[in-house]
Amino acid sequence: ARGDRVGACQEDRVRGGGRGGRGARRRGVRGPAGVARGGGSGRAGDGGARGGAGRQALQEFNVAAGGREGDAEILEAVAYIRRRQGHWDESIAAMDKALALNPRNSSLATSLSETYETLRRYPQAMRFIDIAISLAPDVTTLNGPKALLQVKVDGNTRAARDTLRKVDPREDQDLPWLEVYMDILDGRNAEALDRLAKIPSDVLDNQSFYFPKPLQAGLIHLATNDGARARVACESARQVLEKEIAKSPRDPRVRTSLGMALACLGRKEEAVREARLAADISPVSSDALAGPQFLETLASVYAMVGDSDAAIDLLDRLLAMPSGTAVTLLKLDPAWKPLWKLPRFQKLMEKYE
Repeated sequence: ARGDRVGACQEDRVRGGGRGGRGARRRGVRGPAGVARGGGSGRAGDGGARGGAGRQALQEFNVAAGGREGDAEILEAVAYIRRRQGHWDESIAAMDKALALNPRNSSLATSLSETYETLRRYPQAMRFIDIAISLAPDVTTLNGPKALLQVKVDGNTRAARDTLRKVDPREDQDLPWLEVYMDILDGRNAEALDRLAKIPSDVLDNQSFYFPKPLQAGLIHLATNDGARARVACESARQVLEKEIAKSPRDPRVRTSLGMALACLGRKEEAVREARLAADISPVSSDALAGPQFLETLASVYAMVGDSDAAIDLLDRLLAMPSGTAVTLLKLDPAWKPLWKLPRFQKLMEKYE
């Protein structure tokens, strides 16, 4: 949940196809604030292709294809469905074929990068995001996913910041949230709060996240051990999120953020309940791409409320499966600070490094 949070922000744009649409979704946007995972409730191209809906969609595509199985668009659509279903090798094979038929499709190259990133095959992920950028140099938003990938690879926030400077802020409303996340990873909490205050929107609201600005501020205060300011900010966020849940009770993005706000307020049972509900609404079994994101937030909530064993158990599970969870971000993001000195956590990091 953090590593992709704000970063998480990133992946959430629906690309526009062809030359690579305007937006690879954001990954990793959270920061100590909690917005950054790798999944998202729907990456470009695969929205809705989950569980039974995915199987039905695949059957409909097979019927509609009627001899056009070699069509690039059909292959791409099937690849996205297979990805949601967790059939990673089949998804990659279909995307490879589609890209061979349409080698100028930067959106498809970006999707391949996202897929390899979820599998933690970072060299391949970097290769394809670079291909996407070369195919669509005017789509500067593609540098956001690349920056987050750079941090996942080796924790190099300096290189990631250099990459973010290539993003045109007029094209990317999530860019400031990503910059806040970089400040958080670097321990520049005062700078993060200043930058956050200047963001015009009150909520990071995209395909992966519904994250009120006060929640991000509260989590930053929590990371600096300023409990009083953290509680004021998180209470403000809680009120916003409760109102949103009244309108959209089945939105896992809102539930997962409410879980973090409640954890910040010390309301352990309620926090765990909300975070677990988000994971139940979008389970890995029906959505292999988005599901892990909500499990990671559940792990962070466990860490916040002092249940370190449950947090580490979940992180072990996430690191053993395709997900946006990355060792580098677990070691950098202060969301995981309650775990850093624990021998079990340190052994877990050694296990997956």
